[in-house]
Amino acid sequence: SPRTSRPLHSVGNDRLGSLRVDRLLNRLPALGKLYGSLKQILGYGEGEQAVFQKTVLVPAQGGTGEELGLVTNTLTLKNGEKRWTVFIPGSPNPTSGRLIIVHPDQVELTSIPVNAVFKTLIAAGQYDLEIKN
Repeated sequence: SPRTSRPLHSVGNDRLGSLRVDRLLNRLPALGKLYGSLKQILGYGEGEQAVFQKTVLVPAQGGTGEELGLVTNTLTLKNGEKRWTVFIPGSPNPTSGRLIIVHPDQVELTSIPVNAVFKTLIAAGQYDLEIKN
Protein backbone atom coordinates (compact mmCIF):
# COMPACT_ATOMS: atom_id res chain seq x y z
CA SER A 1 0.00 0.00 0.00
CA PRO A 2 1.28 3.49 -0.75
CA ARG A 3 2.66 5.50 2.12
CA THR A 4 0.52 8.40 3.20
CA SER A 5 2.07 11.42 4.76
CA ARG A 6 0.56 13.26 7.67
CA PRO A 7 0.24 17.01 7.43
CA LEU A 8 2.84 18.81 9.53
CA HIS A 9 0.19 20.33 11.80
CA SER A 10 -1.04 16.88 12.81
CA VAL A 11 2.39 15.80 14.07
CA GLY A 12 1.80 17.57 17.39
CA ASN A 13 -1.81 16.45 17.84
CA ASP A 14 -0.93 13.43 19.93
CA ARG A 15 1.26 13.36 23.04
CA LEU A 16 4.11 11.45 21.37
CA GLY A 17 4.04 13.82 18.39
CA SER A 18 4.21 16.83 20.70
CA LEU A 19 7.23 15.41 22.45
CA ARG A 20 8.94 14.83 19.10
CA VAL A 21 8.28 18.39 17.94
CA ASP A 22 9.40 19.71 21.34
CA ARG A 23 12.69 17.79 21.17
CA LEU A 24 13.27 18.85 17.57
CA LEU A 25 12.77 22.54 18.32
CA ASN A 26 14.99 22.33 21.41
CA ARG A 27 17.85 20.89 19.31
CA LEU A 28 17.92 23.67 16.71
CA PRO A 29 20.87 25.98 17.49
CA ALA A 30 19.35 29.48 17.54
CA LEU A 31 15.67 28.59 17.52
CA GLY A 32 16.11 26.08 20.36
CA LYS A 33 17.13 28.74 22.88
CA LEU A 34 14.35 31.07 21.76
CA TYR A 35 11.79 28.25 21.89
CA GLY A 36 12.95 27.20 25.37
CA SER A 37 12.75 30.77 26.67
CA LEU A 38 9.31 31.31 25.18
CA LYS A 39 8.11 28.03 26.66
CA GLN A 40 9.33 29.10 30.11
CA ILE A 41 7.78 32.55 29.89
CA LEU A 42 4.42 31.16 28.78
CA GLY A 43 4.41 28.82 31.73
CA TYR A 44 5.15 25.50 30.06
CA GLY A 45 8.53 24.97 31.69
CA GLU A 46 8.51 22.81 34.79
CA GLY A 47 10.50 22.29 37.97
CA GLU A 48 12.97 24.32 39.94
CA GLN A 49 14.79 25.48 36.77
CA ALA A 50 11.62 27.00 35.29
CA VAL A 51 11.11 30.78 35.27
CA PHE A 52 7.90 30.30 37.26
CA GLN A 53 8.38 27.50 39.79
CA LYS A 54 5.12 27.49 41.76
CA THR A 55 1.74 29.18 41.78
CA VAL A 56 0.45 30.88 44.90
CA LEU A 57 -2.44 32.95 46.15
CA VAL A 58 -1.25 36.23 47.65
CA PRO A 59 -3.45 38.35 49.94
CA ALA A 60 -4.56 41.35 47.88
CA GLN A 61 -3.45 44.83 48.80
CA GLY A 62 -6.06 46.30 51.14
CA GLY A 63 -6.99 42.86 52.44
CA THR A 64 -9.89 42.19 50.09
CA GLY A 65 -9.48 38.95 48.19
CA GLU A 66 -6.45 37.18 46.79
CA GLU A 67 -4.21 37.60 43.74
CA LEU A 68 -2.56 34.95 41.59
CA GLY A 69 1.21 34.93 42.01
CA LEU A 70 4.08 33.04 40.42
CA VAL A 71 7.12 32.10 42.50
CA THR A 72 10.29 32.95 40.58
CA ASN A 73 13.01 32.37 43.17
CA THR A 74 13.78 31.25 46.71
CA LEU A 75 16.08 33.54 48.68
CA THR A 76 18.00 32.66 51.83
CA LEU A 77 18.60 35.53 54.22
CA LYS A 78 21.77 35.86 56.31
CA ASN A 79 19.92 34.42 59.32
CA GLY A 80 18.94 31.33 57.27
CA GLU A 81 15.27 32.25 56.81
CA LYS A 82 13.69 31.65 53.40
CA ARG A 83 11.80 34.17 51.30
CA TRP A 84 10.06 33.72 47.96
CA THR A 85 10.27 36.19 45.12
CA VAL A 86 6.73 36.30 43.71
CA PHE A 87 5.72 37.92 40.42
CA ILE A 88 2.12 39.13 40.46
CA PRO A 89 1.15 39.55 36.80
CA GLY A 90 -1.40 42.04 35.52
CA SER A 91 -4.56 41.17 33.64
CA PRO A 92 -5.26 40.98 30.72
CA ASN A 93 -1.59 41.75 29.97
CA PRO A 94 0.49 39.41 32.16
CA THR A 95 3.80 40.82 30.90
CA SER A 96 3.41 43.70 33.34
CA GLY A 97 2.92 43.34 37.06
CA ARG A 98 4.81 43.70 40.29
CA LEU A 99 7.42 41.71 42.14
CA ILE A 100 7.23 41.11 45.88
CA ILE A 101 9.40 39.24 48.36
CA VAL A 102 7.41 37.31 50.96
CA HIS A 103 7.83 34.72 53.66
CA PRO A 104 6.36 31.43 52.32
CA ASP A 105 3.86 31.41 55.22
CA GLN A 106 2.30 34.65 53.92
CA VAL A 107 1.03 33.04 50.71
CA GLU A 108 -1.03 29.95 49.91
CA LEU A 109 0.62 27.37 47.66
CA THR A 110 -1.72 26.01 44.97
CA SER A 111 -1.65 23.16 42.48
CA ILE A 112 -2.71 25.45 39.60
CA PRO A 113 -0.47 24.89 36.56
CA VAL A 114 1.43 28.03 35.52
CA ASN A 115 -0.03 27.94 32.00
CA ALA A 116 -3.57 27.91 33.50
CA VAL A 117 -2.71 31.09 35.44
CA PHE A 118 -1.68 32.78 32.17
CA LYS A 119 -4.85 31.60 30.38
CA THR A 120 -6.94 33.02 33.24
CA LEU A 121 -5.13 36.36 33.23
CA ILE A 122 -5.30 36.81 29.45
CA ALA A 123 -8.99 35.87 29.45
CA ALA A 124 -9.62 38.39 32.26
CA GLY A 125 -10.90 35.62 34.50
CA GLN A 126 -13.13 33.97 31.91
CA TYR A 127 -11.17 30.69 32.04
CA ASP A 128 -12.35 27.85 34.30
CA LEU A 129 -9.58 27.85 36.85
CA GLU A 130 -9.60 24.84 39.17
CA ILE A 131 -8.11 25.82 42.51
CA LYS A 132 -7.05 22.81 44.58
CA ASN A 133 -5.17 23.60 47.75
